[in-house]
Amino acid sequence: MPLRPIPHTSQCFICEDHSLTGDRIHQRLLWDDEALRIVARNWIGPDCQGPPGHAHGGSLFGMLDEAMGMSAWMQEMRVLAAHLEIDYLRPVPLSVHVDVSGWVVAVDGRKVHTMGEIRHDGDVAVTATGLFVIADPSKWPELAR
Repeated sequence: MPLRPIPHTSQCFICEDHSLTGDRIHQRLLWDDEALRIVARNWIGPDCQGPPGHAHGGSLFGMLDEAMGMSAWMQEMRVLAAHLEIDYLRPVPLSVHVDVSGWVVAVDGRKVHTMGEIRHDGDVAVTATGLFVIADPSKWPELAR
């Protein structure tokens, strides 16, 4: 599977450089040219705690938002999140690696429909669907690249 790193220089709270030290999320997004999907192997640190010893749902939600949205960006669609739904199927412990993926399932005009999942130890722990909207470049010129 030909994977290529995604250079990402923004200061968003999910996309910290995976080489940094810290106890939050360490993420390195990769793009799968064949499957047209984002794949990542993320580490969830102790500063992401929700229930004792487990990841906060918001940190998991953020990882999926980033993977699903970036899957559209990698296909030249400059999107913003409009509606996301998430299902927590099982708790995810802290200080572990998880596999995160996101992909576009349909495009309807400016609406981009996505899906994503987080796997821990090979099992699906979290799933999500998303509706993203392609931004109007006259209103969001900073999104053009």
